[in-house]
Amino acid sequence: MLRLKKKYETIRKYLPKPVIDAKDNANIGIIGFGSTEPAIQEARLHLVQAGIQTDFLRLRAIPFTQEVTNFVRDHERIYVIEMNRDGQLNQLLSLAYANQCVKLTSLARLDGLPMTARYVEEEIKKE
Repeated sequence: MLRLKKKYETIRKYLPKPVIDAKDNANIGIIGFGSTEPAIQEARLHLVQAGIQTDFLRLRAIPFTQEVTNFVRDHERIYVIEMNRDGQLNQLLSLAYANQCVKLTSLARLDGLPMTARYVEEEIKKE
């Protein structure tokens, strides 16, 4: 098991780093990946117009790198946006960052249609 643990930790150095778009003084973070990104980016523009600043982390690999750890640590609220009925990414983040999982809110959606900026924006504004 120690050998496997060492492999798991070593691979983190070689995985693609997440892409982070951070604004000054944003205490709301958004984590997404893949086809959710265009809807997230459009929603972020609408949120800025409403006076809500957000940071965005586009995840590119699992296991999570140090940048993901820092992102979770540095935000008061984090919305995990994914096209998945069960919110599996949110579950993985909750396991990896169990001491901070209360910050995570799953915005998982699977209705057969693409993710929309309106859905992301309305869900974030609810809080």
